[in-house]
Amino acid sequence: MNAVKYGSTVGKSELKISFEYDENEIRFAIEDDGTGEKSITVDELQKIIEINKANTDLTRTSGRGLSMITQQWTDSMEVKTSELGGLSVSFVKSIQSDEAPAPVPAPGGILDRAVSTPSAAPQSSPLKSPAAQPPQGGNYEIKLSGEIDQSNILEITSPISDQVHAMAPHSILNLDFSDVEYINSTFIGNLASWHTTLQHKGGEVRLKNMKDPIKEILDLVGLLKVIKTT
Repeated sequence: MNAVKYGSTVGKSELKISFEYDENEIRFAIEDDGTGEKSITVDELQKIIEINKANTDLTRTSGRGLSMITQQWTDSMEVKTSELGGLSVSFVKSIQSDEAPAPVPAPGGILDRAVSTPSAAPQSSPLKSPAAQPPQGGNYEIKLSGEIDQSNILEITSPISDQVHAMAPHSILNLDFSDVEYINSTFIGNLASWHTTLQHKGGEVRLKNMKDPIKEILDLVGLLKVIKTT
């Protein structure tokens, strides 16, 4: 997304995406030609990533999504100049195959009502934790709306993160995207983190009612291969 938005020219540029793997690790890279009006240098991008690693409370800083994905999903990252003339960002993820993933249990518990927000206010009002969660976890639904960007990202994601961490084992979080028009890379990083947290608890995230542009973005970054949709 960053390579398209900042490092290339619509209708002229081509991005180079490489992917390879062996029994030990997965390696992939994204390169642009640096012709975009907002293109930046290797040092500038590296500085943005480092700032966001150390300052997770910033709400209006670009590059946080890239920082979160680096921290949550990869073991190493390298930023360098691409042969195309722009930037090359590469990632490495080690493969751990000594244990099979724990099976996801059948849904159980209670179903809380969805909380929607007025269409005029592009934000979400996540549910509060129930007074007493059942031992096998609950089934929760949160309805999102509007455009989720740097102007409201912390307001939207922080309550959901608190909810996810408070959930009992084997809980299910349903996210309703029916009124969502846009999501940025920071939200995608949060979504990946919620999935990982609940997966470790034997639970899961489910996505529903996504419009095609949202679905295409999540499919592009690979989340639709690991997160269920309804």
